[in-house]
Amino acid sequence: MTTQTWQQQKTALVTGGSRGIGAAVAERLARDGFHVLVNYAGNHDAARAVVRRIEAAGGRALSFQADVADPTAFPRMFDAAAEAFGGVAPGPTATALFFDGKSPELVERMAKLNPLERLGTPEDIAASVAFLAGPEGGWINGQVLRANGGMV
Repeated sequence: MTTQTWQQQKTALVTGGSRGIGAAVAERLARDGFHVLVNYAGNHDAARAVVRRIEAAGGRALSFQADVADPTAFPRMFDAAAEAFGGVAPGPTATALFFDGKSPELVERMAKLNPLERLGTPEDIAASVAFLAGPEGGWINGQVLRANGGMV
């Protein structure tokens, strides 16, 4: 079974998909052939930009505003994905939020603590998610994957 065959008609719901790690995950899964529902809390323009990039690359995506802290949010997102794409599968670093309020010196010290001596990127996390969501990750269940560059 090829990756392309396995992922036909697969849809991913990416929470926080408008920026940072979420946007990188959404775009990576789209490149891997998934239809993507890009969830966002408040930045409609950023979510639409992710959708446009996915569509420009030949993928299918939909943006959907919902606060994931609201217990009614997930059923509404799943319903929207089901209507647009027929369902959802699979389920649900160095970002602006990480850098907020940290001095450059602190960021550099934190990066040096990592065995790779760098901060992870949203694309690093997206690659891990794509692996777990893809056929090669099918045997990995009930585990905690620490995508952290080797920090213990």
